[in-house]
Amino acid sequence: MKSIKKWLILILVFALAAAAVACTGGDTTGTTTATTKSTTSSGSTTAGNYEWEYMEDTSPFEFDIWWVSHWGFNKDAIVAGWDDNIPVYKLITEATGGRINFVMPEGTENELLGPMIAAGTLPDVIVLGDNKSPYYYQMKDAGQIYAWSDLIAEHCPKMWDLVLESNKVFHTEADGKLYKYVSMIADEVSGAGLEAIGLPACSHSNISFARKDILAAFGAQDLTDINQLTDYLRFCKANYPDVDPIRLFLNDPRSESTPFFRHLGATFGCHLSGTYPAADGTLKFYMYDPNYVAYLQWLNGLFREGIITTNMLAEDSQAQETRAYNAGYGFMVDSMWGAYGTVNDTIRTNLGSDVKTFIDVGPIKKDGHWESDGYRNTGSFATLITTGTKQPDRVIKMFEFLLTEEGQMLINAGPDGWAYEIKDGKYIPKSDALELASKNLQEYTTKYRLSGPWAFIAQDYYWEYYLGQLLNPDGYIKDQTYARLKPYIRPIWDEGFVNIRRGIIKEAGNDIDVLNTRINNICIEAGMKMVIAGSDADFQKIYTDCIAEIEAQGVAQIHTEYTELYNDYKEKLGLK
Repeated sequence: MKSIKKWLILILVFALAAAAVACTGGDTTGTTTATTKSTTSSGSTTAGNYEWEYMEDTSPFEFDIWWVSHWGFNKDAIVAGWDDNIPVYKLITEATGGRINFVMPEGTENELLGPMIAAGTLPDVIVLGDNKSPYYYQMKDAGQIYAWSDLIAEHCPKMWDLVLESNKVFHTEADGKLYKYVSMIADEVSGAGLEAIGLPACSHSNISFARKDILAAFGAQDLTDINQLTDYLRFCKANYPDVDPIRLFLNDPRSESTPFFRHLGATFGCHLSGTYPAADGTLKFYMYDPNYVAYLQWLNGLFREGIITTNMLAEDSQAQETRAYNAGYGFMVDSMWGAYGTVNDTIRTNLGSDVKTFIDVGPIKKDGHWESDGYRNTGSFATLITTGTKQPDRVIKMFEFLLTEEGQMLINAGPDGWAYEIKDGKYIPKSDALELASKNLQEYTTKYRLSGPWAFIAQDYYWEYYLGQLLNPDGYIKDQTYARLKPYIRPIWDEGFVNIRRGIIKEAGNDIDVLNTRINNICIEAGMKMVIAGSDADFQKIYTDCIAEIEAQGVAQIHTEYTELYNDYKEKLGLK
């Protein structure tokens, strides 16, 4: 653990220094002395001593990246394709000779990848939305993808220093090889990047908001207690019949990773890991947590009073967003930039007034308690280089460039004068870029081709540092994000809780993964029924039946798996 921390501290020092270095010039590595590359008339570099291996050959080449499971705001920028008139793309090509053909067919990974794997018709590079996708294991076991570690060792050994230690620790396979690059890993360096721009190192989409006209009519300036919130929701129901008092879910009501409403789950003391740490040292399924049951009892009370309806439980994420954009909720959870940006701006446009916009409140406490997890995870997208790639050496070297400080600053901030400009040695967002990002992140990403289309290779520090400045400019939004969240952060990662529920291998034929999914679905269904139970007796019977069913299914196996993952992570983090 000491060696990992030492490495992270060194990277932090260099990464913080990167903010003062122009991405178009200078020694951006912080550790090595740059050497001058000589270029032939054809554009390729001659043999010699190079700072990085990608500099050895800058002749033109291109390759495909197949990417279906993207984030919504990325799509238009990815579909628009490579454009040499965009400075970001132009500079990447000048540095490496490479161009990327982004391929984004209609359909899902589940619909498209299986037949492609079976037929052996794979593109050069595949980006998976889940770094533990079963398709990753299928391709690895079938020998259809290269190990990144092998390509790095053969073609660009200097690149190994650019791969985050946490990527190596959490994603190296049993054979000692790294077969995938996992992007957006939030580690100590990421958290420091957020703190460096005045933001707390935690998820920012966990702040409570109330409609300001209803809150004023209720006679309050803030909501900070669960009893006060309950009275506020009753007030909404009684006086605003066209409004749903509460938005229950930020995304999908049946989300595997977020059972019900996590902000208020924390209010009731549900463990931030999504598991239940029992007194005997084992980790159990969240349905065993008495705090989670108490939370469902509170929701059931709201249902019996008519504050929650069955329609609210059935609405999908699109219907919820439409309602929020039309001021159709009395209370919800979002980020400061999301609520004060997209949501409130859309309400103003739709309704022609500020009257029904949202203001921040909370956090909502019970018996003085509320907490939020620190900003740590094991990453997002997984990028795979297939064995059908014609020039794997050039592909891995282009990725080498993108992982250098110069490359990361280029894809997240762009060259000086594009979306940012350098003032007094610091990258400052330009006013037009700042305004566009705050109003419509998708349009910003599409115009500047920054951050979004590079999520598959982005290192989280740079992403959070630069995009964070745009979404949380100095002033009220940034200050309130810090005030509403910072005092309540509990870094459970440091206790060994490292994405426990997502840690189960999704390899094809993995019985534990199948069982975990089955039990989770049983618990979600039971939870929905408990919320709409007609009596205390019905509530208790549904709960008792749920526990009996998951125990009959073999939930003890999941408890063993959770506990083994927990102990393994503690060992990797040096906590044992």
